[in-house]
Amino acid sequence: FCEHADVSLDDHRYDFWGRFTPGVPDREQGRHAILEIEPHRLLRYSLPIAQVIGVAWTNRIQYPVIAQTLIRRKSYGQRVAFFAKSSEHHTIMKRIIFLMLGVIAGFSGANLEAANQAGTSSDQVTAADLKELNDPTVLIRRVWLETEWNEFTDGTSTVEETAGTLWAWCVSENQDWAVRLKLPVKFRVGSDDPNVPDIGGLGDVKVATGTAFRLSKTFRVGAALDLEMPTGRHDLSDNVWRFQEIGALGWDITPWLTFSTSFEYNESVAEEGSAQPLNFLETFFPFTIILPHKWAVTAGYENKTDFENDNYVTHRAKIAIAKELESIPLSFYLQAKRDFDSGEKEFQVNFVVTYYFR
Repeated sequence: FCEHADVSLDDHRYDFWGRFTPGVPDREQGRHAILEIEPHRLLRYSLPIAQVIGVAWTNRIQYPVIAQTLIRRKSYGQRVAFFAKSSEHHTIMKRIIFLMLGVIAGFSGANLEAANQAGTSSDQVTAADLKELNDPTVLIRRVWLETEWNEFTDGTSTVEETAGTLWAWCVSENQDWAVRLKLPVKFRVGSDDPNVPDIGGLGDVKVATGTAFRLSKTFRVGAALDLEMPTGRHDLSDNVWRFQEIGALGWDITPWLTFSTSFEYNESVAEEGSAQPLNFLETFFPFTIILPHKWAVTAGYENKTDFENDNYVTHRAKIAIAKELESIPLSFYLQAKRDFDSGEKEFQVNFVVTYYFR
């Protein structure tokens, strides 16, 4: 929000100015008198350039951070442009991206070495590359980049870019084991509330391990344990250490139709700051149809039971389409979800690009 700052609570001075401040004030125009202070909670100051009152909060480690003060409500495009031109954000995002690429490259090297060894039992599943997108019982060595866009009723949007990798190997003729890593970068933009800024940064990293068994040529079962760690900044993180227990069943009804039901039980084991405990169950019932020329479509029903919110149940539907290239082990997946209930979320869209190791 500012290029330069000069702050003194004792002198009741909260000055900031420069090219990142609305109106681009100089040093003299950037003077702001402090009107009210509540230690470690509230700072109210005058903002002459807009004739409005701005508010800034202090966070849990007790140093002031400037909240964004909007002169007028900004459109979605203006908010993205304002966020993108911050050189500080550019520097942070470059470091995050380089870190993600380094970790993914390390796992990719391990996957390439594993690819020279015997494949997994999941390789015997018909159209496994297209089914794994909705079937946790199919474990194939791969790396992917996923974009998730959530639109909420208050005008807020969150965009999450996740780089992931899964390293799988064959334990026996009919059993696979795998480890998975997800590294997300998250953005929040477009709020109608002038006190909610547009922000971005590293999200909560997830690591998981699991196994899958082929009971027959058409039946598979799987189980996994996922750990989410509060690695993201406070505004973007769930701020909890959360375990997710996963169970799944895959049934190839015909060579071109698969039913792959699963559940994910989530429970936080530790919360940071004022974060609320999480305890909910999600169940998934997707049907995947394999089409000629390596196309697939999926339709399904999902629900979520929130045990921390009087066992409130949210119902949603999803539809998706996938395409794998003929000559390259690369697939593209587009998915849309919509809640049946009048909740806070308008809709969710995911786009995934996946590369498979042969």
